Amino acid sequence: MFGYIILVVAIYLIIGFIVGKMMENAATDKGYGTEAHAFAMCFWLGIIGCIYVAALPDKIQQKQNQKIIELLAHNENKPSTDKSGSSAPKHLFRCDKCGKMIEGFPCAHCGYSDETTKSEAATDDSTRCPHCDRKITVPDGTMSAQCPWCGKNIIF
Repeated sequence: MFGYIILVVAIYLIIGFIVGKMMENAATDKGYGTEAHAFAMCFWLGIIGCIYVAALPDKIQQKQNQKIIELLAHNENKPSTDKSGSSAPKHLFRCDKCGKMIEGFPCAHCGYSDETTKSEAATDDSTRCPHCDRKITVPDGTMSAQCPWCGKNIIF
C-alpha cells in the first residue's frame, strides 16, 4: 500500500514538473521572464497555477499594439502634401488615348489633352460621370455602374 502512495506522489510530481515547464515556456512567450513565477505556481498550485499563467496578458502584443498606435498618431499629425501643397488625396483618371492612370490632362505619358472629350460630353446627366464629367454608356435598367475613365462607382 505504501508503494502505491509513493508511486502516485512520484507521478504527480513528474506531471507537475512537465506542466510547470510548459507553462513557464508559455509565460516566456508572453513576454514574462521569471517575474511571473509560472513554474512555481503551476508546480505547487496545479490547475489554479495554469489558469493564472493562461490569464496573464501578452506583454509582447501590448508593446506591438502601443507602437502601432504611436505610429498612427504620428501619421495623423503629419499632413501628406503633394507638389501643389494641398493635403487632399490625389484623384487619378485614365487617359483616353494611352489608358494610363494620370492626375490630370494633358497626359504626362502621351501628351493627349481632353479638351475635345470634355466638349463632347453628354448633356444628359444620366450618361455622364459626376466625378470626371465624361460620357459613359449605360445599359437600360442599370442601377449602378463603374466609370471606365476614372474608375469611380456611379449610382443612378
